[in-house]
Amino acid sequence: MHALIGISVEATNSADAVEEAKEYFNTNLLDNYGIDYGSPKTESGDDERYEDIPAPCNVLSPKGKAFAERCMENTKLEFYGHIQKVREGLEAVSNDELWAGTPDYNHMVRFNMHEAGAYGGSAIRLYDSVWGEGVKDQWSYDHVQTRWNEDDNPETWIVAFDIHH
Repeated sequence: MHALIGISVEATNSADAVEEAKEYFNTNLLDNYGIDYGSPKTESGDDERYEDIPAPCNVLSPKGKAFAERCMENTKLEFYGHIQKVREGLEAVSNDELWAGTPDYNHMVRFNMHEAGAYGGSAIRLYDSVWGEGVKDQWSYDHVQTRWNEDDNPETWIVAFDIHH
């Protein structure tokens, strides 16, 4: 499956931002969390898969802010979906059945618990190279936003990636 993620990096220009994001992706995400490949979106446009995705831009620009918010909204929706499946599964599966590890393909409780608590992978749509992991909840998003807004902070860019997992 394909997913759109954003990676925020410190850089002085768009080309450097793409290179920094590629380095972060290759070091921290590729072959981890079930991600087998990805490519940065380097030009604005609206292809068939993702419409209105910005080219690499300052994370505090209107397009950068909107894209970061979109990434976080997708993370939130993924989280809520997995939590709902956990709630339903816990009603249907006993603790002993969960402990036994018997495959439960109807509810996949353990899988959904894992995804709800994930720090990376398809459930997480925004990564920050300085934070060092996926931005998985409101608290971590507030933390990276504070850093992005610091006066002495180097310019922070956000780069969109089309990933496959």
